[in-house]
Amino acid sequence: AVNCAIIEDPALVNRAAESEGWFFQLTPASPEAFEDLLDATAYRVLLETP
Repeated sequence: AVNCAIIEDPALVNRAAESEGWFFQLTPASPEAFEDLLDATAYRVLLETP
């Protein structure tokens, strides 16, 4: 799926990046493909760890 709302209002990407400002939706071939990805909290911790 493609988010047509950002075509009409490109600033939505910056204004609501984690909600309405998405670009497209992916469907994985296998749900296991996403098991090792970090969520936002884990990513912040990774960035803050020396």
